[in-house]
Amino acid sequence: METQKEDKLVEKYIKLRTLKERAKAEYDEKVGRVEAVMEQIEADLMKFLSSTGLESANTKAGTFFKRTTTSARVADRDVYLHFVIENDLLNFLESRVSKTAVEEYIAEHGKVPPGIDISRTVSISVTRPKTR
Repeated sequence: METQKEDKLVEKYIKLRTLKERAKAEYDEKVGRVEAVMEQIEADLMKFLSSTGLESANTKAGTFFKRTTTSARVADRDVYLHFVIENDLLNFLESRVSKTAVEEYIAEHGKVPPGIDISRTVSISVTRPKTR
């Protein structure tokens, strides 16, 4: 039960989405080239700091310095949880809920688990016609 108006809207939407995808691909390619040069400059600056034993250096153009970033990930969930519980280290945990588990719980119990708020957003998806 489509009308000409909706047909034109879908056609325009698909054209705009394609234009957006092309523009993003061009942008990503340009940014990739810029990032590659920046990474080489960072490597050269790190080499300088390492060879001189410095942690930072000032230039007329600006300052550069070493920065340490730490990341942690769970390698063995069972061992980790045992350690946290046994040592009462709840501050090692961060609160996050599994959307899949919540949806399964709702499907099984017909209600949202206690302490959880959910929201659902309805949006439009547009697909190209299937070629036959």
